[in-house]
Amino acid sequence: MKVKKPSGSIGATYQTAREKSQSAGNELEAASTVVSEFLDLKTTGAILHPNFVELAADCRIGASQEKYKEGDTSGSSRGSLMEYDLTADILKEKRFPLRLHASRSDQVVPRRFTSSLHVSRTRHGFTLRKADRRTPMRLTFDREQVVEQAATEGAESSTAERSSLAYDVATSLGRAGRVSLGYIHSETRANLLEDSSAKDEIQIRHNVSLDDERRGRLTSSLRYSDRRGNTSLSDLDLGTQLKLQHTDNLSTTYDFSYKDRQRDQLAQQLWNARVGFTHKLYRSLKTTGRIRTSQDRYSTGRTTGRRGGALSVNYQKLNSLGTLFLGCSADYDIRDDKGTASTLFVVDESHHLSSLQETFLVEQNIIQNTISVTDPSGSPHDEITDYIVIEIAGRTTLRIAPFGSGINEGDEVRVSYQYTSPGNQRQATNTYTCYIRHAFSFGLTPYIRHTRRDVTITPSLPGVVESDERTTTIGAKQRLGRLTLSAERRDSDLATSPYRSTRYTAAYYAGRRRGVRLNLSADYSDYEYFPPNRRETRVYNMRATIKQTVTKTLNLTYAAGYRKEESSDAGPTSSIVGRAGLTWAFRTFRFAANVEHSRGNYSSGKVQRTSLTVGLERRF
Repeated sequence: MKVKKPSGSIGATYQTAREKSQSAGNELEAASTVVSEFLDLKTTGAILHPNFVELAADCRIGASQEKYKEGDTSGSSRGSLMEYDLTADILKEKRFPLRLHASRSDQVVPRRFTSSLHVSRTRHGFTLRKADRRTPMRLTFDREQVVEQAATEGAESSTAERSSLAYDVATSLGRAGRVSLGYIHSETRANLLEDSSAKDEIQIRHNVSLDDERRGRLTSSLRYSDRRGNTSLSDLDLGTQLKLQHTDNLSTTYDFSYKDRQRDQLAQQLWNARVGFTHKLYRSLKTTGRIRTSQDRYSTGRTTGRRGGALSVNYQKLNSLGTLFLGCSADYDIRDDKGTASTLFVVDESHHLSSLQETFLVEQNIIQNTISVTDPSGSPHDEITDYIVIEIAGRTTLRIAPFGSGINEGDEVRVSYQYTSPGNQRQATNTYTCYIRHAFSFGLTPYIRHTRRDVTITPSLPGVVESDERTTTIGAKQRLGRLTLSAERRDSDLATSPYRSTRYTAAYYAGRRRGVRLNLSADYSDYEYFPPNRRETRVYNMRATIKQTVTKTLNLTYAAGYRKEESSDAGPTSSIVGRAGLTWAFRTFRFAANVEHSRGNYSSGKVQRTSLTVGLERRF
């Protein structure tokens, strides 16, 4: 066995934070100080030969001490840190290479107005592959345990365990195409939530080219998943798609899918068919169209049928002044609901959220305590902290929380919820959109866009709002070197919440000049909502970031942000954030320091926080 001489580092970090909150005459203060020391070692090695067994190890040991004060309560705690990342590649150049892995991470997470949280993650598993171009194979096992322990004396620890076993294989069928098979078994357990579940999932996918020139392709897929635990979930998805490239300018697609879903006692079967085409005339005109139909059946006896079509035309033309863009689209949709009133569900409805304007969910009569919001990967967002739910004219909307949200402006989220569907009803929706935009060669891009949506619901029921819309947007962008200016005005005669908005933005970026990078941005938005939800909102935003390279070993960072929101129904709110950082390296030493201060004034009270982090590390 051969092992290289270890390399690594030794160091320490110091973190301190002070917070203060004032609300309704009550004042809460909290302070915490965390000191951590660590020793980091890295090495690689082999048994007999690197192609037989190759080893890699990265280990860190250390300790942490914390002092905290929450109001009249104070205390201290001590803990040990043990982190490692171990891998072993066995026969990596052979037909069946095997990788073993084991890792552990310890993290002290500061929390607002309470003691820090000690999070420990332990993982281990293996990956076995078959290196074959014709029939590749992979078998993977992974197990993870997460333990969260608050520093507060007597606090109960939270433990979550996850394990998964996955197998996938693909094989070539010659002219019949290529087929792949995947199987995943996963289990989760959490002691505080008393949640225990097991999930099995099977995926089969087949691709085949219909001719040697690949002008036609057929793709089929089958996925089945079954989850057992506190909540019973079952999904069956079957889909197939045929794409034909008739000429260089004309292609058509044919899609069919079937889904069978069960949530506890509620079952849903959905089938969907769609035919579409894309035609290109020269390089300027592109026309796309589709016809669709679907039917959704529930175990409650409820049936929802949908049919419709869409057509869009986009024109692009170069001229002596720049490029002209024109476009028009039309969409027609009919939805027929049959059966008695019942509770239905929606899974993973996609939206892009904003902190300036509410985003309407698709369905009405939503049961609010059933709403769950996640990111596209499935990680949950927290209500109040990340987003807020607002009822407007009988419709449910979402909006990014004003301070400290984990959702950025325009981020995509997936929303699941239950809603109460009325009895027999038909909803017909016609949507038309037209736009014109011209990109001038000197950097100016004016545009105008108009959207019209007509909704007819028969019979009309109390509490059900027809979301008719007439929206006209006029704006322009101007690029002046590294400066970008934009202005936009929008008039929306939305039946549920009509409004008029104006927005101005300015952004400046300076590249590296004398070791300095500068980013500045500012925007102003004015929203005026008309009855039935009359109010006015003004939002001011300013941000600045400066990164300076003083020497090859010394770097400075400064950042500041200011946001103010004035609303006629909620009163003014404002927040300011400032931070500064420094990193300096000298021979084998590395020093880093960061200081941050934030302050927020809200209708419910005031919040402010100041933190300092200092770290020193020596490499060897």
